[in-house]
Amino acid sequence: MINKLSTGGSTQAFADGPNATGPMAADWSNRAQWWVRHTLGKQAFTAIGIHGQWIYIDVDRNIAIVKQSSQPDSSTDYQSAYDINGMDAVIEYLTK
Repeated sequence: MINKLSTGGSTQAFADGPNATGPMAADWSNRAQWWVRHTLGKQAFTAIGIHGQWIYIDVDRNIAIVKQSSQPDSSTDYQSAYDINGMDAVIEYLTK
């Protein structure tokens, strides 16, 4: 199941859909209710809840990050970019 999720769905179909905005406008897809990031060197699959809750799994680096929160807005492009940059920073630090 992990390999199936990791490959994700069609990035073109995702880009043509309503969820391709802000930081998730490119290199993302969706498969089996999981968001899949295809950015070279930062591949991951994620569960994204409302108000800033994330499960972010980077299989190649054997890292899983769980972010629990209760942000005032259910979802904004600004907050998604902030969260994704935060995940990248944590993974970069842990893999030095």
